[in-house]
Amino acid sequence: IWAVSFGVVNVILFFYITTLQSPKLAAFNALVLLVFAVVSNLFSKRIAQLNRAISEKHAVLMEAFSDFMTNIKTVKRLGVYAFAEGLISRREYAANEQAFVGSRFHAKRWFILHSIYFFGMWATFAFLLYNITQGTGSASILILYSSIFISIRLYIERLSEIIKFAYEHKGNVLALQQLFAGVDKAVAHVTQKVDVKNWEQIVLNGISFQYAESTRPIQIPEFALRSGEIVGIVGESGQGKSTLLNILFGAIELIDSVSIDGEVLRSIEPFAKTHMAYVSQEVELFNLSLKENLLLGRKLNQKVLDQGLVSLGLKAWVESLEKGLETIVGEKGVKLSAGQKQRINLLRGLLLEKDILLLDEPTSHLDQETEQLAIAYLKNALQGKTAVIVTHKLEVLSLCDRIYEMQEHTLKEKEVTDDAVNWSSTGSRTSKGSSEGEAAA
Repeated sequence: IWAVSFGVVNVILFFYITTLQSPKLAAFNALVLLVFAVVSNLFSKRIAQLNRAISEKHAVLMEAFSDFMTNIKTVKRLGVYAFAEGLISRREYAANEQAFVGSRFHAKRWFILHSIYFFGMWATFAFLLYNITQGTGSASILILYSSIFISIRLYIERLSEIIKFAYEHKGNVLALQQLFAGVDKAVAHVTQKVDVKNWEQIVLNGISFQYAESTRPIQIPEFALRSGEIVGIVGESGQGKSTLLNILFGAIELIDSVSIDGEVLRSIEPFAKTHMAYVSQEVELFNLSLKENLLLGRKLNQKVLDQGLVSLGLKAWVESLEKGLETIVGEKGVKLSAGQKQRINLLRGLLLEKDILLLDEPTSHLDQETEQLAIAYLKNALQGKTAVIVTHKLEVLSLCDRIYEMQEHTLKEKEVTDDAVNWSSTGSRTSKGSSEGEAAA
């Protein structure tokens, strides 16, 4: 208010003195000032729009960064670092590009406004110089106008900045309102290439691991996973089954405890990053569309995706959604039920086509009918693949070539005969369809 008041007073004095000198000169400067104000207003509106766009781009960038950091375990388990980094990089590039457009327009704005201002000033000086040469003016008037133009320039520029600030403030408020209302932006997919190395056997040997709050260590004397086989892990809750998966995946770092084809690794994490996908029972979905959550940056034939959705009983549900596969699932998949999230989680893990799948209770949170669909899907999808499955479900264990049991925090391999299709956590084997086996389940 103080700045505007000073500016208004100086402009009024300027036009008063100019009118005394020449009404035509006053009218000319009034026209120039009007053009300056109109152009400044138009530019300020445009700058506000650009700043709003910049705010939106940065908001989208920070949303993606926050989303991936919140779900960093899922990024690690699925080994989709390239997807996460690529998506964030693309959003960062878009934000920087928008900021560059804004700064370039800002420079253009000041060039044009200064051109208008100096046009009025030099035209006034030319008029006064002409009067001096004609003997109708004096040098003192020219000096007076020079000081006036220098004085009011600051106030006019400040007035222009106030108009710009007002539009920017309005634009930022609108941008925040839309952000809090949950405006989601789609981003382009990022193609990920996976370097595949031939391997025959992974062995965990002589491992003893203990959590700080635990009273006894988890013992893994030996665990072997051969290429192309499916290994089941059973045992009561709290025995260390998930810990085994975390060690195998490299989430728990144990030096020189893992070997591949006889070569002891300092760390398995680099290998796991490329070759393994860990489908945890702790389902974390990204605040993206269903399709992006399923593909994670990969290009996949729509027919293959549809087959997976049909096999897991998700196709009809997806088609019932207004935007289908483009539906945004919300932060951590808040818009989906537990069963829907579990099946989406399972499908995306298998669609990654990694060498090794680590499945932690893949049929949890599913009702009996849906569970049967998931088991049938696993039976078909895991053919010829390598997998480690932690499960309490007997029918899931029937998919396994070998079975280990965690008992008293120690891993032991159990013998599996050809006719043993189901396995209970107590170690008893029953034939398929046996009511005793169902009771044990």
